[in-house]
Amino acid sequence: MRTWLIVVAACSPMLVAPTASQTGCPRPPTISVNDWNAMSADAQDAACGGGQSAPKMSLEAHIQQWTGPDVVDCGTHQGGSNPEAMLQSLACAREAANQHKPFQVIQRGHGDDSEIAVGVFAERNGATRWFDYDSAPCGGPGCRERFLTRACSLSSVKVLHEAEGRHRFWCIG
Repeated sequence: MRTWLIVVAACSPMLVAPTASQTGCPRPPTISVNDWNAMSADAQDAACGGGQSAPKMSLEAHIQQWTGPDVVDCGTHQGGSNPEAMLQSLACAREAANQHKPFQVIQRGHGDDSEIAVGVFAERNGATRWFDYDSAPCGGPGCRERFLTRACSLSSVKVLHEAEGRHRFWCIG
């Protein structure tokens, strides 16, 4: 879906073409606005280097921006994971928080076409944040990763037991 801005100039409205693709890729100066607007979003992203305006960052690099380099690693879990080990990771996180140290707890998995991960970390200032990571949210390698965070108290992070026998971390609330 394209977003168009309507600008009123000299009492007559005119359309102003978007200058970036849906993934934020800027229009290269070698492509006219008319040609740019006629292109699909995939073609726009391909025209500007696959939609990547900066190199991709690893999950760990994203977390380190919040925690700093001296983070207590309380565990990385795969897929369905062992619930006892997951609870031990949360206990480690509580201990690190009590000592005013940044920490991280990660659960990794695989989507159809990307790596996904969720978890919790403590910032250098002690605030805890839930995160959601997807290495390719657009469905392939042509886009930047997504790393979303939100405030989440450590006491709100639970191990959920799913019907298929899998277990996952989740921030309740």
